[in-house]
Amino acid sequence: MKGGAAYAWHEIDMVRSVSFPGFSDTLVSEYDAGTGQVFGEVSYDLALSTATISPFAGLAYVHHRTDRFTETGGAAALTASGIDLDTWFSEIGVRGSMLIGTDLSLRGEAGWRHAFEDTTTLEAFRFATSPAYLVKGVAIDEDVGFIEVGADYRLNEWATVGTAYEGQYGSDTTSNSARADLTFRF
Repeated sequence: MKGGAAYAWHEIDMVRSVSFPGFSDTLVSEYDAGTGQVFGEVSYDLALSTATISPFAGLAYVHHRTDRFTETGGAAALTASGIDLDTWFSEIGVRGSMLIGTDLSLRGEAGWRHAFEDTTTLEAFRFATSPAYLVKGVAIDEDVGFIEVGADYRLNEWATVGTAYEGQYGSDTTSNSARADLTFRF
């Protein structure tokens, strides 16, 4: 069983230019945002000779808030209402690792993640002389499959080099990433 919490504070300084024939405007705004998360996971390690397989299930709550802001600079300046987003995520899957020799380890993970509650942002914007209008943000896919595969090679007692691929696949979005890392322990 494991769990944790995290918080990220975002300070946003934005400069936006609007230009078309007969009109030009530069607009400035400063505002803050914050993202907090708490999560928990249960898993069970099934030890094999040189490998471990671990089925797992987890639950996370994420709160994101963006402050309201008003741009300065001219007629194209916008005022935004800010947003509050509260989303829960459940996750179920299996991960595994295998040691080959004494220095090479392979790892993998596959699972399904479900998002519920707020999965779409909706924010009100308005110009100084106009009524408000709503802008709908990109929705979080309610259901995604995810996978990670990677390898780590121990160079010596204090250094490891590794590589990994991560992918998430939903009905509306797909995310792929690859990484390489060098880790020093002291």
